[in-house]
Amino acid sequence: MNVVVCDIAGNQAFDTSATYKTARILGISCKSINDPIMAEACNNFLFRLFGRISYSDGEYFICDGSGPSVRLSGYSGQLNPDDLVSVRGVLYPNTTSPMLLLNFSLITKYNPDGSEATQ
Repeated sequence: MNVVVCDIAGNQAFDTSATYKTARILGISCKSINDPIMAEACNNFLFRLFGRISYSDGEYFICDGSGPSVRLSGYSGQLNPDDLVSVRGVLYPNTTSPMLLLNFSLITKYNPDGSEATQ
């Protein structure tokens, strides 16, 4: 990757040593977050969860009915309890409550019939 930085005076700096990692996105269930392999998988993939939203003590959670709810961190938008959504982010399975960090994420809302909701 080439990074070019320019200032207002027209000076430029180049850096060709910059790198970044891309990650595949895997759909998972809340139940599978407790699988032992997730401790390593969370370092190599982004994850998508599908489920209903709940809200407690100032935090959002998602649950698909298969296991414990997963805390959603880093989201500052507006979701309503029982919204049907898919969320994508970085998974932290080994926290007190499993957490999905939603910085740079995508949240999609769905209608009760499963079609994507217009926002």
